[in-house]
Amino acid sequence: MQKATRRTAHDRVEAATRRLEKALTLNERDAKALARAEGRGNTDRAAELRRSIGKRALQAKAQERILAKYRPIMQMSDYAGRLAARCAASPPAPAPKARKPKKLARQPFRIPDDIPADLPGRRERKERFVPSPADGKPLAVTINVHESPVSYMLAAGTIDEAEHRAADQFRRLYERAGIGNLKAIDPAREVVDGTSPQPDMNVDAMEAQARLREARERLGKTLYGYTVAVVGELVPIKQMAEHYGRLSGKRAEGFVSGQVTAALDLLAELWREKPPTLPKMRSTRESTSGPATEWDVTDKGDLRKRQSNAERLGGANDA
Repeated sequence: MQKATRRTAHDRVEAATRRLEKALTLNERDAKALARAEGRGNTDRAAELRRSIGKRALQAKAQERILAKYRPIMQMSDYAGRLAARCAASPPAPAPKARKPKKLARQPFRIPDDIPADLPGRRERKERFVPSPADGKPLAVTINVHESPVSYMLAAGTIDEAEHRAADQFRRLYERAGIGNLKAIDPAREVVDGTSPQPDMNVDAMEAQARLREARERLGKTLYGYTVAVVGELVPIKQMAEHYGRLSGKRAEGFVSGQVTAALDLLAELWREKPPTLPKMRSTRESTSGPATEWDVTDKGDLRKRQSNAERLGGANDA
C-alpha cells in the first residue's frame, strides 16, 4: 500500500480554488437550466436542479473556509522562503573572537591618593577623646570613622555621645564575655612590664555575661540581635540591610540604623549614660475649661475636681 504524502498549504489552496471555481461554474449552468424548466412548467426537473444548486453552494462554502485557513499560511511560507534565499545570498557573518578568561587573582585593596578623605565609604578622619591608659585623663586621638559602623553613625549625627559611650561599653562587655574577638591570654605568664597581674578571666567573663543578659532583657530579642551584629561584630549597616526582609536600598539601611539607634538609647538609659526619657502624657481625659492639674472628666462626662494624694489618703483613713 502506497504511503500517503502530506499536502502542503500551497497544495490545499490550489485544490480548494479549483473546486470552488468548478462549483460556481456548475451553479451558473444549473441556474440557467432551472429558469428554462420553470418556464416550460417541468416541476420535477426544477426540483432536481434546486437540490443540486443547494448542494454545490454548501460545497463552495466549505472550500471558502479552507481558503481562509490556509491562504495566510501560504503567504507566511512564501515570505520565509524569500527570507531564506536572501540570507543564503548574503555573505556569512564573521565568527566571534575567542575571549580570554579573566584572571581571578586577588589584588590588595588600595585607596588612591587623589580620592577625597570625606568621600562616603572611604577614609574620614575625626578627632576623638579617649581616656589615657596612663592616668585616665582625656586624650585626643585621630580615628577613621568608617572603621566602625558606630563611629560613622556618631560622625553622621545619627547617635549622640551618650549612645556612643553605651556602644563602647557594650563592645567591651561583648569581648570580655568570650563572645567577640578575644586574643589569647596566658594567666600564668610572668608580668615583666611593670603592670599588675591580670585578674581571673572566668570572673570577668561571668560578670560581662551577667550584664549582657541584663541588656538582653531590656532590649528584647530583636534589638539585641541588631546590637550584637553592628556593635559587637562590627557588621556594616549596608551589609545588614541586604539581608533584611522585603525592604531594600536606603529604606532597609534606614530601618537597620533606626533599630540600632533605639537599642543604644535604651542601653544609655540602662547604664546611666543619659537621664531616662519621660513617657508622653495623654490628655484625652483632661478638662478643657480649667487647669489640667485641677479637674478630671468622669466616665459620664461630668467635671470632677482632682484630689491630691494627701486628700485621697485622708479620705481612706477616715473611712
